[in-house]
Amino acid sequence: NAVLSELYGASRLVVCDHWDYMRDMGYISNRVFDVLGSGGHLVVDSVRGLEDIVPERYYDVFRTEQEFADILRAPDGTDPEMRREAVDWVARNHSFEARAIVFSEKIQQLFELPGQGKTPIHSPALKW
Repeated sequence: NAVLSELYGASRLVVCDHWDYMRDMGYISNRVFDVLGSGGHLVVDSVRGLEDIVPERYYDVFRTEQEFADILRAPDGTDPEMRREAVDWVARNHSFEARAIVFSEKIQQLFELPGQGKTPIHSPALKW
């Protein structure tokens, strides 16, 4: 993973395309976060909901072969500061730790008992 991260970060651009069913269902590839978290310049196909999760300034999107070709032919205009900003954004919002916190909070919400507030997961009130 460290080598891949270095390659992503040092590349002029990294392409992330999705299977049709992923695009249609809004299933965003982890590569999106891997590339951005490594400081890479992300070029991605249009995936439903991507713009709702990832700030559009962090990637170039293509919808057609012509748009893809245009991105490939364009001079490298990647802003190093923008790459650093994207790395920080991924670390805050989509790192393993950040996602684990969200999972933990959601699980804790499942164990809230009416009128008793939050119940610790190890509580004897919870019977498995």
